[in-house]
Amino acid sequence: MARDLATYEREAPEDPRGALRRRVARSTAQALAAAVSALAVATLVVSTSSSALVRRGTAVTSEIETGTITLEDDDGGRSLVELADMAPGRPVTQCITVQYTGTVLPVSFSLSAEADGDIAEFVEIVIERGDNGAFDACDGFVPDEEVFVGRLDDLVDDEVQLGEFRNENETTSFRYTFDLADEAEAAGRSGTVDFVREAVPS
Repeated sequence: MARDLATYEREAPEDPRGALRRRVARSTAQALAAAVSALAVATLVVSTSSSALVRRGTAVTSEIETGTITLEDDDGGRSLVELADMAPGRPVTQCITVQYTGTVLPVSFSLSAEADGDIAEFVEIVIERGDNGAFDACDGFVPDEEVFVGRLDDLVDDEVQLGEFRNENETTSFRYTFDLADEAEAAGRSGTVDFVREAVPS
């Protein structure tokens, strides 16, 4: 059976002249590598030092202007909800439409919350994304997906990705459903919450 070259070389007796040739070859290779490295450095130095001799054409004037990232909604400055007497099993629903009016496209946007008081851990929220919703008008809302289901304090500690805006003046609607957890500890709690939407270039 034929043996591979590596096996043959290991088993073959050492030839002093062959060993000398290999040492010479390695020395030559190392010297060549050093010469190539030195040549590369020399080339860099020459290129850099002679850059003043390169003739350049007239520079073209460029105008640079930053884009805008703007989110607007249709709440007219009103609170999303005002719940004075929350009780378990009596959910409250509210819709809102968000419009992107910026010039930077596409942008991804997210939702988080900032809460004060001691009620956040007992408020259950379902947030759906869809179409045809408007502030104080959820009758025509058509849901596409649930983007958040959980307690309010989970939204305070996290950030929910809501997707992207890819076109100017694009709109999307959201339906919020609030309910109070059916737990004795929820009684007598109160607080406020601000929903924070943020958009960044995708």
